[in-house]
Amino acid sequence: MDSQDLRRKLRDWMNAYANMRIHGTTKKVPWQELIDKERVVLLPLPDEEFALFQRCVRRVGINCHIHFENNYYSVPARLVGKDVTVRWNSELVRIIYAGEQVALHARCFTQGEYVTVRVHLPEHKRYSQTEHQLRFEEKMREIDEAAHEYFHMLLKAQPKYWYQTVRAILGLLEGYGEEVVNMGLKRALYYQATDVTTIKHILEKKLYLLELEPMLPKIEGENPKMGRDLTYYVVYDANSVPVTA
Repeated sequence: MDSQDLRRKLRDWMNAYANMRIHGTTKKVPWQELIDKERVVLLPLPDEEFALFQRCVRRVGINCHIHFENNYYSVPARLVGKDVTVRWNSELVRIIYAGEQVALHARCFTQGEYVTVRVHLPEHKRYSQTEHQLRFEEKMREIDEAAHEYFHMLLKAQPKYWYQTVRAILGLLEGYGEEVVNMGLKRALYYQATDVTTIKHILEKKLYLLELEPMLPKIEGENPKMGRDLTYYVVYDANSVPVTA
């Protein structure tokens, strides 16, 4: 005798005997009571089965995702570094913080996937690469022509890290204004300087007011992707006399 056989025998006993006899306490037939009184007041069954969720705790990573079952689910950026409660069933993954549901995802059954809601990400990461680039190109174009040209140079020199430099440049606008920043970028563009510290030195020392000196000779072993400190250096006049710029 197995569990299925026991369940079958119990069902037969309930239907054929227990619910059809006169109950010893109520003196009524249970099945007849169900038909005559209880059925008319019972609410209909829900369309879906009651959802039972399992529970665990995860910490939100710096990329605004939690790691769960070898997949990654997004959480609002404000919760980076916080511990959140994960409740899941066969279909859904709910993420709870301080008693509030902050994210809801369809459960992913593959491995190593990112399940991301774009509004969970910081503003600068909500755009596709193309949208993101165009957005900041327009900001540089609004400064002036030299800044726009510098932006395109930066894309070629730092295709993976241009964003950090552009954000730093835009941050300089408040202290120096568009005209000064544009002149500084014109000088940085001439020397192909991509280092933010160099750009700050150009602005602080007002080197953008100086004439553009001849290009420095290449140094053996120098990495062309690294910006060169152009704050101070020596050039030579026509008589080979050193002149400090």
